[in-house]
Amino acid sequence: MKVIKFLAYWIITIIQFFGVYTYFNQVLDWHGIVGIIVAIITAGIPVVGTIVGVLGVHYGWDWTWPAALALYLCPYILMGLIILLYTLFDQ
Repeated sequence: MKVIKFLAYWIITIIQFFGVYTYFNQVLDWHGIVGIIVAIITAGIPVVGTIVGVLGVHYGWDWTWPAALALYLCPYILMGLIILLYTLFDQ
């Protein structure tokens, strides 16, 4: 179970990085190494990375708000369901 949580966390972090980098690169025009460094730092912060990632997906990738929110919130909801089912049926 710890391995699944670890992998899920890093997959979410990588997706957040690309969304955050898109926000800094395309929306705020922070090109190059500055955008990458700020995106790496920001993507590692759970709530801030999610918020900026949703903004990057919405404004940078031109996704709708529900699609951008689903991209970032569905993994947390699915992980919560997996943990709930694991605790209920672990016998």
